[in-house]
Amino acid sequence: MKYVIKQLKNKLQIVFIPMASRKSVSASIWVKTGGRYENAANSGISHFLEHLVFRGTKEKTAKDIKQSIEGVGGSLNAFTSQETTCYFAKVPQKYAVRAIDVISDIVINPLMKTEDIVKEKMIIAEEIRMYKDMPAYHVSDVLGEIMWPGHPLGRSLAGTYKTVNATSQKMLEDYKQEHYCPSNMALIITGSVKIDSLSKKINSLFGLLKPGGRGNFKNYVNRQKKASFNFLNKDTEQTHLSLGFHTPSRSHPDRYAFGVLSVILGGNMSSRLFEKVREESGLAYQISTSIKKYCDTGVFTIDAGIRNKKTIEALGLILKELALIKKETVKTDELKRAKEFLTGQLLINLEDTMDNMLWAGEKVTLEGRMPDIKKILKQIEVVSVDDIKRVAGSILKENNLNLASIGPLKKDIKQIKRVINDFS
Repeated sequence: MKYVIKQLKNKLQIVFIPMASRKSVSASIWVKTGGRYENAANSGISHFLEHLVFRGTKEKTAKDIKQSIEGVGGSLNAFTSQETTCYFAKVPQKYAVRAIDVISDIVINPLMKTEDIVKEKMIIAEEIRMYKDMPAYHVSDVLGEIMWPGHPLGRSLAGTYKTVNATSQKMLEDYKQEHYCPSNMALIITGSVKIDSLSKKINSLFGLLKPGGRGNFKNYVNRQKKASFNFLNKDTEQTHLSLGFHTPSRSHPDRYAFGVLSVILGGNMSSRLFEKVREESGLAYQISTSIKKYCDTGVFTIDAGIRNKKTIEALGLILKELALIKKETVKTDELKRAKEFLTGQLLINLEDTMDNMLWAGEKVTLEGRMPDIKKILKQIEVVSVDDIKRVAGSILKENNLNLASIGPLKKDIKQIKRVINDFS
């Protein structure tokens, strides 16, 4: 993958990824801040600020911001994660300068008026209520509380009703001033790009800004010694389970082996858990695995929506498969299919300007460099059956297991704990 990296004098990083055959351009601004940079008092402020900047700038109203991109067939959005905040737009190629102008304006010049802050408090409160009413999503917050107790990683990105309501204009301004500075940001632009003209535009928008510093976050130290549980008893149509296991950081040498392990267990419809729990037993519609990687830690999760009254049976099947992959060596053809799936999905995603931008942006923002696709593919290719057995054994154990659930489980809690405590 060809790319061009530039850096302004104020340390703002700019990455162009030319994709000449595409008809679109995806432009983004990444800020190295998110939920884990917060404390108990300002929990949710990264997400709050991400909402608020769309309310208007010195030059554009909220309607102007939306219409300037959507009015030419483009899309405009943003998201907050634990370690990054990203603002992005995808537009037809001829509107690339406009996309950069709009996302730069909301990041640099938001008004953050008092009346808009009041409105956003109500909107975010409704967002929190919405996710609490969606157990398939809310269960991840329930899991976070026990995986990272008392740590920012264990808090909801949206914050709580209390912290959102307490957010003030000064808090938002101070937080923005601390984190939204060139030395803490990166611009990633993919697609049919004209590098010289876009570089001039970016320099005119950002060149005179002061570098600023870099925010710090609290490192996580894993002290878990036994299985942890968090049960939210609720009258739901399904019981929603989320098992979480601590994993190493995003830079760990075994990160690709963990990725292949995740595919084998629950990464697609050919995976073991999908086959056993859904196809053969009919106990779930949805069951999947995923890995989240942070700068100093990570988590391997198994999520499932289980038929009520069949939770213990389904959990037993899941744990049986986890024990099996630690004990028995994965067959060569199964390993090959998993690696081909992982590399194939990566290559397919890189064909789209938006997915390419999101993939590169996270790497550049958090690791300070562009990823080497050839090296990544090679590292996936060399993952062996012994690697899978080894990494599975390193994390899939009772003293590293965390279980969260939402559903009518009151009568089953003691038995669920016994099933988990028998897992080794």
